[in-house]
Amino acid sequence: MTFASNLSSQGLKKLAQELQEYAQNTLVNKLRLFRERLAQKGINVAVSSNNGHLSQYVVFSMETSDNESVIIAKETQLLEADWLGHEGVMISPLLMTEFGSGNYAVFWESVDMGSVHQLDDGTPIGRGSFPNQKYAFDYQWFYRDKEGNKHVSRGIYPTRPMHNAVIEIIMQVEATAREVFGNG
Repeated sequence: MTFASNLSSQGLKKLAQELQEYAQNTLVNKLRLFRERLAQKGINVAVSSNNGHLSQYVVFSMETSDNESVIIAKETQLLEADWLGHEGVMISPLLMTEFGSGNYAVFWESVDMGSVHQLDDGTPIGRGSFPNQKYAFDYQWFYRDKEGNKHVSRGIYPTRPMHNAVIEIIMQVEATAREVFGNG
């Protein structure tokens, strides 16, 4: 890019203003690119981590504005569960893929040591990572797929796509900054 100006005080002021705007716009563009690249790296890891039999119900995307880039994990639908004969209970495939359930649930600190954790409203939570789930080890449950077929489960293994995306973003900050802003 070239800038031209006459050597009058007005011309130099105008040149200084143009250079400042150019530098600012360049920095703003690089910051946007930096955010988008980090978010895309996170999405790539989330997509590759999203495996298992509930992965078809979770999709990932990115929304970008002037000030932020956000990774979005979205369920394509809730699944109908049959928990000990209580039909019509809806479960979240996104929560299941992120935290698991039953024997495979991501452990809550000290839950296995006998302490009871609670949500802000006082609802107890257990190893199944869902409120009021008290039978994570003892019983099976069923869920219906998109076609309405029942599947039995004793728990869902967590693949943690969003957790893995965040870890990847943290690990890639420096390399992505060097990529976008240069090595200096």
